[in-house]
Amino acid sequence: MNAFRTFPRTLAATTAVLLATPLLAQAPPTPGTPPANQQDGANGNRDGNRGGNAGGRGQGQSRGGMGGQMGRMFGGGGGGGGAGMRDVRDALEPDFARRDLQLFVRQLTLDEVQGDVVEQLFEDYETAYEPEMERVQSSMMDVGRRLMESFMSPERQEQMNSRMEKMREELRTAEENGEMTDDQRREFFRTRMEQAAAEVQNDGTVMGLDAEIKAAFSTILGDLETLQAKKLELKKAFIDGVKATLDDAQMVNWDPFERFLTREKTLPRGRISGESTNLFLVVDDARLPVEEFAKVEPLFDSYESQLDTALRARNDFITESSGRLFKAMVSGESDAAMRLIKQQVQLRTAVRDVNESFRAQMVGALGETPVAQQLNQSILASAFERVYGPTQTTRMFEAAKQLDGLDAAILASIVELEIGYTNEVRPLNDRLYTLTKQTEPDELVTASERAVTMLSSGISGMMSGMGRDMGRGMGGQQNDTTREVNDQKRKVGENYQEKLKALLTPDQLALMPQQARGGRGGQGGRGGFNPASPEGISRLLEPLPEAQRKEIMERLDTNKNGKIDDDEATAARDIMRQQFGAGRGGQGGQGGRNRGQGGQPPANGEV
Repeated sequence: MNAFRTFPRTLAATTAVLLATPLLAQAPPTPGTPPANQQDGANGNRDGNRGGNAGGRGQGQSRGGMGGQMGRMFGGGGGGGGAGMRDVRDALEPDFARRDLQLFVRQLTLDEVQGDVVEQLFEDYETAYEPEMERVQSSMMDVGRRLMESFMSPERQEQMNSRMEKMREELRTAEENGEMTDDQRREFFRTRMEQAAAEVQNDGTVMGLDAEIKAAFSTILGDLETLQAKKLELKKAFIDGVKATLDDAQMVNWDPFERFLTREKTLPRGRISGESTNLFLVVDDARLPVEEFAKVEPLFDSYESQLDTALRARNDFITESSGRLFKAMVSGESDAAMRLIKQQVQLRTAVRDVNESFRAQMVGALGETPVAQQLNQSILASAFERVYGPTQTTRMFEAAKQLDGLDAAILASIVELEIGYTNEVRPLNDRLYTLTKQTEPDELVTASERAVTMLSSGISGMMSGMGRDMGRGMGGQQNDTTREVNDQKRKVGENYQEKLKALLTPDQLALMPQQARGGRGGQGGRGGFNPASPEGISRLLEPLPEAQRKEIMERLDTNKNGKIDDDEATAARDIMRQQFGAGRGGQGGQGGRNRGQGGQPPANGEV
């Protein structure tokens, strides 16, 4: 197999940029630092490619409070950052990292002298790029801190908390008259937040904040445009320098190597299911028998070419249009912004469709065989992980089959139950797959439209958006049909879990995987830290005005050692919730039956 197709990706960690609650500027990792899930070895990283697909969705993000609204709007978590905001982070990331040097050396078969030249070229590239990136990053952090001081002044917090307390009181009164349905609850929050938004529209202080936000984004936009121009200049200089070192034989490999680089470094930037899938890696993982592999290999050249064309079209347009998009958002040109967003989503969908087309072709080339079914499921699990990925029930079956000293008859019953579960879940998964393909692009556009509306409408627009997000946190994020099918899948899983538990002794049950509290959501989106941990709480406090930070620390630091310890984190989390989410956010990612009003149902339909 062509080495350019199978060599694992070495993309540097995605650079974090703006905003957590409500505007925390996060420092990016050092250029060249590998992602946490990236591993080296004989076969390289097989999970990294999928990580770009699943991780990009930012599941499990707390949805309460203005801070959550701003975090989704600018940070991209929870589906709300689709309006090019996650592309801001990509814009900060260097095109090349130090660990990429081995790609050039190995794949272009550079000799020692050539390798030294390329290393020097990279050092020149790095030396020129890092100060520019640090300058923009520092500017963004300064902007974030200034806005944080404006948003989080004691007077403004008191005003917001008063509004939220009034809303909660009205909700309690409404519920005393009879239990509210989810639809009624969502409508309640929507109307109340619209009323609050109308109240602040003519507030002079709020109008001043709106102007401050727009000025901040204008500053960020100018910084990003300058950095983007510098990036293009440095990338061209580096590539031209590398090509100048190659002999004629090595230049023959340049075009396939460049396609490889495009695929390995930009494919993981997908925003919809299937957009980040690398079929070369999935086929490589499948370890097909030689005779079966020979049936699939003839499709590789066409797949590589079509995927490269779709990727370049997507990448080029997003790069070219991002500046225009941000300008349109800041200036309130919503229609122009939405035209750009829709075209971006169309190009993302085109990348996904290439993968989908060649999945069908590769599986079809294998005929009606178990190998074909296995490959199909492997591709679907990689491309649509939230649908076909492991569930709590499948994890329990796997653990049960591995129990020591398991009676043969019990093992046979477990296997039989597992087959029954698989057969019942398969049509539900297939239905979710169809719904995902149909709805995800539109949902990305809708999420982006919310961000455009919020920025162009200022604080009042953000408050209206916050009301809608509160509704989505109570089950409204997914469309009704998807939610219904996920509920069916969850119930099937719970039924088979109970059947499995009935076969096991108490001691064996104690060895089963504990039920996941947050489904696949975990402790937050793509932000990269746990906001309930001592480190996460410290990071949330960092940009606050000093007096406010000091006051909160005095409440949190009960042993007065100057930091948040593990045993103080639980109480700290509750205080931080009240501080940033008006007490309603819930812990990010707590899905399933136990989810709070700020949580989300697990993406794959099961707890």
